[in-house]
Amino acid sequence: MKIAVINDTVYPFSKGGAQKRVYEISRRLVQRGHEVHWYGMDYGAKEIEGIILHAVCPAYRMYTDGGRRLVSQALRFALQLGIKGNMDVIDCMNFPYLHCFSTKLSATLHNTPLIITWFEFWGNYWKEYSGKLALLGMSIERIVTMLPNMIIADSEKVKHQLVSARVKEGKIRVVPDGVNTKMIAEVEPSLDKCDVVYVGRVLAHKNVDMLVRTVAGMKNVTLTVIGDGSNRPECVRLGEELGAGNRIKFLGWVEKDEDVFAIVKSAKVLVLPSVQEGHPLVIPEANACGIPVVGIKGVCDEFIEHGVTGYLTELQEHPMRWLIEKALDSYPNFKVPCLEESKKYDWEIITDKVEAVYKELT
Repeated sequence: MKIAVINDTVYPFSKGGAQKRVYEISRRLVQRGHEVHWYGMDYGAKEIEGIILHAVCPAYRMYTDGGRRLVSQALRFALQLGIKGNMDVIDCMNFPYLHCFSTKLSATLHNTPLIITWFEFWGNYWKEYSGKLALLGMSIERIVTMLPNMIIADSEKVKHQLVSARVKEGKIRVVPDGVNTKMIAEVEPSLDKCDVVYVGRVLAHKNVDMLVRTVAGMKNVTLTVIGDGSNRPECVRLGEELGAGNRIKFLGWVEKDEDVFAIVKSAKVLVLPSVQEGHPLVIPEANACGIPVVGIKGVCDEFIEHGVTGYLTELQEHPMRWLIEKALDSYPNFKVPCLEESKKYDWEIITDKVEAVYKELT
C-alpha cells in the first residue's frame, strides 16, 4: 500500500505521544513492504528509516509563552498542506484540527479513503481552554468528526466521547498506543536512583505543579521530571519555595529513549497528574519498565488496574500523596503484573491492528 500520514510535528525532532505513534507504526509498515509518506513541518530531513518525509512548511513555533497552542502555526500548516500523487489511504492525526480540512480536500480530489486518528476529544474542555472562543473550538472539533471515512480512536474513552458527539459507532476502530517491549527489556536501570518520576510535557493541564507540591510534603522522597514546557520555570521555583529543591530534579527533554527508560527503571513509581489524555503512552512504557503508575481517576481508568498495575487518585494533594506512599512501600510487588500488562501493547501488535484498518478501507 501507498500510505500518507499527516502530523505537523515529526519524531524524533519533536517528542510526544502522537509523533512517537506515527514513527513507530510507519517504520514497521515500511519494513512490511508498504510505502509511507509523512507530511509534516520541515526539520531538514528527507527520510527516516524508510519513511519519506514531505516538508509542508518551515518548523513554526507551536506554543505561546503561556503554553497555549498557536493558531497561526496550525493555520499556516493547514494552508500549505497538499498531498502529492495518488495514495491508497490517508491517515491524518486529529490535532490541531485545521489541517484535517486540507487533508479532506486532497482525499476528495484523489478519491482516497481518509482516516483520522483521534488522540483526545476535548468537548467541554474547550470552555476551560479557550474561554470566549470555546464555541468556535467545539464547532470545529465537531465538524472534523464528519470528515473521514473512518476514525481510529486511541482508547475506548475517546471512542465513547466520539459516540456521545454523534459519531456512528461503526465508523470507529480502537487502536491504542504501543510500546517497544523488546528494547525496553534490554535497557539497564540508571545508577542515579529516584523514588518518583514524571515523563511528559510540563504544561498547565499536566499539573506537574500539583506533583511538586505533593512530593514536597513527603519526607525524603525524590522526584525526577523528564520533559519541558511553559510551566517548567514555575514548577522549579515552586519546588525551591517549598524547600524541596534538593529533592526534585528537572532534566528537560532527554534525547535518547533508552536514557529515558533507564531513568524510569531506576524509579519506584511514575505519576501522571494530567487531566486531559486519550491513551497516555507513558503508562504502558512505565509498565514495560516494571513500575506502577499513579494516574488521575476518570482519566486513566482504562489503562491502570487499581491495586494491580498502579493506583487511581483524585487530583488532590492528600489522596495523591497517600497513594504514592502506598506504591513506594510495595513497588516490587507491581513488577510482574506491570510487565505482563505491557505485552499487549507491543508495537508489532499495534501495527497489525492499524494495518488491518487500512486494508479494511482499501
